Formats: sequence, C-alpha cells, structure tokens
Amino acid sequence: MQSYTIVVADDHPLVRAGVRAAFSLEERYQIVGEACRRYEAFELVQTLQPNLLILDLVMDVSPTAEWLKQCQAVCPHLKILILSSHTDAKYIMTLRTEPVVGFVLKDEASECLVQAVRVIEGGSTWYSQAVTRQLLQHAEDQRLKHHYRLTPREQQVFDLMVQGKDNSAIALALGVSIHTVRRCATLIYQKAGFRSRVEAILQSQTPRI
Repeated sequence: MQSYTIVVADDHPLVRAGVRAAFSLEERYQIVGEACRRYEAFELVQTLQPNLLILDLVMDVSPTAEWLKQCQAVCPHLKILILSSHTDAKYIMTLRTEPVVGFVLKDEASECLVQAVRVIEGGSTWYSQAVTRQLLQHAEDQRLKHHYRLTPREQQVFDLMVQGKDNSAIALALGVSIHTVRRCATLIYQKAGFRSRVEAILQSQTPRI
C-alpha cells in the first residue's frame, strides 16, 4: 500500500517532534520532510511532492494566500492543514483559500491531528470547533454589515450554530430533519459569501460546530 506522505513545517522543534510522535504508529502516514522556515517548506513541497503539508500559521513569515497557491502550483495534488495556536479571525479568513483543507489547534490531543489527516485524505475537511466558531462569527458580522436577510428558519439554524450545536442537535431542537439543517446551512453560507470548502465544514461527518 502506497504511503500518504506528509511534510511538517514549524519553527518549534518540540512541535515537530510532537507531530512525528503522533504519526509514529501510523503505517499509512509517512513524514518525509521537516522545515523550520517558509522557504524550506516550499523547497520540500517542490522536491518531495507530498500529499499533505502540515503548516504552522506563524513561522518566520506568516504564509499568505498567494504563497499557498504557489505551493499548489509546484505540487498540484497538495493539500494543506494549518496547525496553530491562533484562533484570531483575521488569520483564519486570510487563509480561507485553496489548498487549505483544515485547521487544527496545537493544544488539541495528538489523536485529533491524526484524525484530521484521515478525514482530509478521504477528501473532506477538518476544522477545530474554536476555528469553526470564528468562521460563524464572521458570517454573523458579514450579515450585520451587509444587511443580507435570512429567513426565519435560517436564522434559527444560524443562532444554534453560533451556540456550538452540531447538525443533529439543531435538527432535534427545531424538530426538523438533518437534511433541512444542511440545506439551511448551505443557504446561510452562500448569503455570507463563504466558499464551498467552508460550507463543507457543516456537512462533513467529522466533529463539527
């Protein structure tokens, strides 16, 4: 079975060691390179052509959306998982672009990182709950700023999302089907101007808001 290859980019040796330890018992996943600078990460991506780049949000120079796209340009199949201690919305929204498919916080258990990679390998997305709440808050801010209208049902769904409820809990609270909740979620995010990648957070079968 072909390995799923990973490059880790973080300027803290202890973090890189922690990531290695998290995958040490996972035969499927192979860490093929490590970088402590952004230019090193780019060179490894170009040379090694990994499946995934686990990337610290703030290294020597914070990654930009353009830099992320450059990485994908030299490695077209590349996916990027952000690993960070920051949940500030300004960082998250800056990187709301392809090829980023996930965001894991450094204070989460190592099992969470491994699970995130499994989900990403399967073609879905993974965002920590705190990050997803920031995305939802941004949607609410956009709604207030631009005065776009939600239907009464969409507003009910959105209010429960902001409270941290998952789709099943929302459906139970409102007495509707999960399909209805997902449809409302999609409409909410379309009105907020989110991209389909972010909408997938709400519809994936990973831990959600």
